[in-house]
Amino acid sequence: MDRRIGLGRLAVVILGLVVGGVGGSAEARQSAGGRESWDAIYVGGKRVGYFHTSVTPLQERGKSYVRVQVDMALTFRRGRDLVTIDTLYGTIETPDGEVLRLDSRTAASKTETRIFGDVRDGKMTLTLEGTGEKQTQTIDWGPHVRGPYGAEMSMARRPMQPGESREISIFIPDLNRIGLAKLQAQQREVITLGGGVKRELLRVAQSTWHDGKPVPGMDQTLWVDETGQILKSHLDILGGMDTYRTTK
Repeated sequence: MDRRIGLGRLAVVILGLVVGGVGGSAEARQSAGGRESWDAIYVGGKRVGYFHTSVTPLQERGKSYVRVQVDMALTFRRGRDLVTIDTLYGTIETPDGEVLRLDSRTAASKTETRIFGDVRDGKMTLTLEGTGEKQTQTIDWGPHVRGPYGAEMSMARRPMQPGESREISIFIPDLNRIGLAKLQAQQREVITLGGGVKRELLRVAQSTWHDGKPVPGMDQTLWVDETGQILKSHLDILGGMDTYRTTK
């Protein structure tokens, strides 16, 4: 299966910034037994888009599952062009995070792609549509593999402490491969959030690795509260991109 680069990679990187941040914080709203959150995206101090994340519990044949869905809308200038990226990403997971199904749709620069698949017998069979022809690929997929937001979901389930490090196996849609997210919790520091509100948050450095090498352009800094929710993040793309937890 061919790699997707450029705007496709950008969408994947941005998606990983905040999707896992929905959980028990005051900024995340409980809804019908599930949870949802909103995050604003800024480039150079200007708002360019948002995320809407929802986590919904499901029951099927007496078993419990979780549906994670993220809607992203992003509009920015790239040179003289106005670029719009709309992404819908969803997974069906077990309550502890094991991914059973994924479905990702991205519309960027008048091109729409979809990647979807199910896990059966330790294998994920992926189907890619939108490249002129349908392509499929099967990769090994153990119960420890998480979605591209697995690192953030890990912190939401079990908050980190200063000095703690953590590694999580994640799926990297841009590569259609399993990689490794490395988290390093650093120090607590006072951060200014939206509206000038100041909070003491834990600074966490995150990098993504594949085949023993860091994936370029995916290093980011996260600021996390005591419940493991990402209230701010920073990524060195487009001259500096920041996200902030907000309300609808």
